[in-house]
Amino acid sequence: MDDLHIPGTRQSPAVDFWFSEHRFRMQGEAYPENASAFFEPLIAVAGAYAARPSDAPARVELRLRYLNSASTKLLFKWVGVWDKLAETGRKVKLTFETAPDDEVLQEFGEDLKADFSWIDFEIVEIA
Repeated sequence: MDDLHIPGTRQSPAVDFWFSEHRFRMQGEAYPENASAFFEPLIAVAGAYAARPSDAPARVELRLRYLNSASTKLLFKWVGVWDKLAETGRKVKLTFETAPDDEVLQEFGEDLKADFSWIDFEIVEIA
């Protein structure tokens, strides 16, 4: 698979998927006008990656500063792909970075951690 890089905009996060390194990152703000049009292809790409045989551990990084409710729903779906992969026995490490004073994103990270138990989940507070 070719690496995928989508520059961030004011309304959508930057996406960097390095398939050869098994590393996947989203960072920035997530409130695109059409959340489905933005996230559904990323969910499909993650599913295609997960369907390929490999023993390599996957590293997923979420560095979000803001997200709207439509993005929240679709990010749950995206993280669900990684959880299903981890359930098959493949190691998946998800790092969720949040500001120490951002209670909304901290709660979102805690919800992800609670709902997706197969993933090795780490919430990191960054300044």
